[in-house]
Amino acid sequence: MDMQQEKLSQQIIGWRRALHRIPEVGFDLVQTTAYVEAELAKLGIRAERVAGGAGLTADIEGNAPGKTAALRADMDALPIREETGLPFASENGNMHACGHDGHIAMLLGAAALLAGNRNFPGKVRLLFQPAEENLGGAKNMVADGVLRGVDAVFGMHAGLLTDAAPGTFSFKSGVLTASFDRFDITIRGAGSHGARPEDGVDPIVVSASVISALQTLASREHRATDPYVFSIGSIHGGETYNIIPDEVTLKGCMRACCEETRERLKARVTEIVGGVCAAMRAKGTVTFYPGYLSAVNDAKCTKLAHDKAAELFGEDSTEWMEQPIMVSEDVSEYLARVPGCFWLYATPGACCLHHSSTFDIDETLLWRGSVLMDASARAFLAGSGD
Repeated sequence: MDMQQEKLSQQIIGWRRALHRIPEVGFDLVQTTAYVEAELAKLGIRAERVAGGAGLTADIEGNAPGKTAALRADMDALPIREETGLPFASENGNMHACGHDGHIAMLLGAAALLAGNRNFPGKVRLLFQPAEENLGGAKNMVADGVLRGVDAVFGMHAGLLTDAAPGTFSFKSGVLTASFDRFDITIRGAGSHGARPEDGVDPIVVSASVISALQTLASREHRATDPYVFSIGSIHGGETYNIIPDEVTLKGCMRACCEETRERLKARVTEIVGGVCAAMRAKGTVTFYPGYLSAVNDAKCTKLAHDKAAELFGEDSTEWMEQPIMVSEDVSEYLARVPGCFWLYATPGACCLHHSSTFDIDETLLWRGSVLMDASARAFLAGSGD
């Protein structure tokens, strides 16, 4: 690392630590957005509030007319009480437990590089997005027109979402992440005394059969080479040991990498719940809450970003992924409308478990993410993305 890179790295680490201290959730990013806006102003970049004031967008103009490339980072944290013991740990009950503080800092680093050297055609649009964690803030950004005139979008996720070695940039053309849908299942029976189950319809027993039947979707109705995950995360029914309740509720999620698979299996969940419950004299209903699309990378943009990473940091710092990951990311909302590439950057800290109270990232690697975002945008604007 030369002196200029060291200076950039220290600046990015400073941003990351300041942001790590003030994590905020969803669209309620008052401190975070104000901090980013102020830091952009120091770089001579004027930002515009979007997504109800929780998000930011800003354009960095090059020295000649041309296309527009967008760079995206998510800004929200999680409602987790931090237990890392870091000297800059959060004390407000929330936590950057998924690396978004690093994402913001890397995009600020890329902004500093672009603003400091505008020798490129066209412009780069910065997208600082709220509410990636399950609330779909990307939709709000898109609705506010942040993709208007954009020709390509780039971004990344830090942490460790693959088994790649630290410092590795992982790329995959085509489907990168799974879609995500939540659901509620309500099973209505008839309560009775625990000593006389024959007087009612036990929804707890029915729910056990429903769960078993639903798990056969992946094992017996679905092609093993088409990734699909179905999970029940919550079961609630009854309040005490000797009363059979009237009702049981289940909550869960399903993930798929193919839109046809997603829709087919949603229909089968509804059919199985209704059929099993009817056979056992109960009534079952399913309510789906549509979530994120699969993130699908453009082949040309992905090769461009991969090749820039290999050029900058060596072939051993890059890898091509063979399979998608089953997590979900609402960067998919941008990629569904504009070609681009979202890659994974292995920056594991002492704890690599995302959404854990002890999660951390290796902040000394973040500068390389900024350099790659800067280089990818410049390469695209120079015509390499044609």
